Formats: sequence, C-alpha cells, structure tokens
Amino acid sequence: MSFNIEIKNISFDYSPSNLIIDNTRLKLNKGEVVGILANAGLGKSTLLKLCAGLLIPTKGELIIDGKNFWSLSTIEQNDIRSEMGFDFQDAALITNMTISGNLLLPLNYHEKMPEQKSIKIIDDLLKKFGLYEYKDKPPALLSHGLKRSVSFIRALLSGNKFFFWDDPIQGRSEHLVDVLKQTILEKRESGIGSLIVTQYENFLKHVSDRVVILDKGKLI
Repeated sequence: MSFNIEIKNISFDYSPSNLIIDNTRLKLNKGEVVGILANAGLGKSTLLKLCAGLLIPTKGELIIDGKNFWSLSTIEQNDIRSEMGFDFQDAALITNMTISGNLLLPLNYHEKMPEQKSIKIIDDLLKKFGLYEYKDKPPALLSHGLKRSVSFIRALLSGNKFFFWDDPIQGRSEHLVDVLKQTILEKRESGIGSLIVTQYENFLKHVSDRVVILDKGKLI
C-alpha cells in the first residue's frame, strides 16, 4: 500500500443550515507533508477527520490507494486506520483507563506483541517524555498539556504509513514542539506523510512541503 489519500468533492454539515466543509478536494501523496492553515472554528479539525476516515462526509468520496474508503468493509477500514497515527487537539484519551492503558491499546490491537515487550516500550517512552510518574493515573488527573504529550506518544505508537496532526503545537511545551518538528521531518525522510491542520503559519513553514488555506469551507 503506497498510501495516497484523496478527498473528492467532499462536503460536511452537522445540520442543513451548518455547512462546515463545502465541495472540497485535496490529494495527499505518499511521504508528503501538507499543511492546512485556518483560524480557530473554521472546520480544520473536521476536515482532518474527513481525510482520516473518522467522519462520514455528507457527500463526496475519500479515496485511499484508488479505493473508496466508505465502500470498504469495516474490517478493511480498520486495517487502513491501523496504519495511521492520530494526534487530536483534545487528546481523546479514554477516561476510564490509565495513561499506560491508553498507550497499550494500539500495541495490543494492531501490533499484537507480547505484553511485557509492549509495557517496556511504553515505559521507555514515558520516561523519555518525563511522564513515567503518571503511567498508572487516569487522564483526568493530568493537565491539558500533559494529555497532549500522551496523545503524541500514542500517535507514534500507531502510525506506520501516515500521520494526522490536529493543531499539534497548541498547549505544548517548546521542547515537545521541537521533538514534533523533528519527528515529522524524520517520518517524511522514511516516506511517511503527514497532514497538519493549524492556525500557526510559522510552524508549517518549518515542516510542510506545501500549505493550503481553509476559508469558508473551501481549500484555496
């Protein structure tokens, strides 16, 4: 799978009077880092989820490697999602699981590696990011910034083909922003692409091959 992604004439609304994305097209090539620039509240997170197959469009198609994603079986869709890494702005951690439990999920579900090996990988990453003391705590006890750090680690554990970053520098320390830049560029060198949505143009200048602007539900 080369992991080319294309949205074709996609629209999305939460109600007939609330059109968020309007007849939009975008093609993401293997290994390419694309930035979508938009101010807060203009639908960039919604567009990211449409490109990642996490939201069903009101109309239009999501094409991944020549296949209409929403025409595939649930098993086939989940196989494709298992190749993606997601970093959500709200962290999207499971509230009734510990931090360690949240991070074990992608390894147990997608990699199916021995538990002790999974635990060591997670412990090493938590130590690297200074989060080891929180491994047995629920997400509710962490600040938003720490939750975002956990979300970043989870993305690294999940993605093998493509990454989706939702306003990735929002609420993050300067150190983690530097790590994020390095990670995106290293992934690109390995042929792994990224789609980044953000309101911070300067960040995109450092990491993106190209930048498009989302305005009034359309990419320009």
